Amino acid sequence: MIITKIEVKGEGKSPAIVNLKKGLNVISGASDTGKSYICQCIQFILGAEKSPKSINEAKGYSSLEVTFEESSDSSFILKRELKNNADITLVENNLTKTLKPKHSGKDNLSRYILEKIGIEDQVLVSGTQSLNHSSLTLRILEKLFLVDEARIVTDDSPLGKGQNTEKTLETSLLKTLLTGNDDSDVQMLKKRKQSKQSLHIKIENLEDFMSRYFSVSDVNNSKVSELSDNVKAIEDSIEVAESALDSLLKTGNEGI
Repeated sequence: MIITKIEVKGEGKSPAIVNLKKGLNVISGASDTGKSYICQCIQFILGAEKSPKSINEAKGYSSLEVTFEESSDSSFILKRELKNNADITLVENNLTKTLKPKHSGKDNLSRYILEKIGIEDQVLVSGTQSLNHSSLTLRILEKLFLVDEARIVTDDSPLGKGQNTEKTLETSLLKTLLTGNDDSDVQMLKKRKQSKQSLHIKIENLEDFMSRYFSVSDVNNSKVSELSDNVKAIEDSIEVAESALDSLLKTGNEGI
């Protein structure tokens, strides 16, 4: 799938059009000639909340249309009013449909595009220690195929923003695209970690309850021994679970 045409329209004005071709497209020119505006148009049609910054050359233009061409020689058009948080209109096979720009709900742009390229419902890990994760969205994927001049001149990789807080997510994204395997396992690992923490809390609460309401003289030696054995068994099971969790985390990190 490629973008073949970016077009802005306005009443009483001739359409302003930029045509793109398959492969790498480089938009170059002197300062204040609209290069950033073109990038912002692409970001906006892909779901950005804010419309492109107003420039003198864009005065009078009120809508944006972007044409996408698929490998099957079919195409579709996305339209959006140049207003913050505007909905997106899809035109495909002479049918019109409204898509929400945010990656939520049923009819949203992100799911529509990701389904077309076969990478919907992918899970990315954003924190190796916290096991935080998020769904792959079009806005996350966008940084791989749209690089503005600010990212071009930095020392960091153009495949990411170079921020430490996003490196884990960017690595997970690249691994998912290269291998076809996402990080869905992190959801199971986080549930196990939370379950382990919950078990520790329950044991601490039980010990506190016993110390508050049962004096040592109220419990005979056999009962103490039985409780000790139960606590030991629980602690042993926790150690086994922790070992398994650490092994999975280590394997996951090595895979990344």
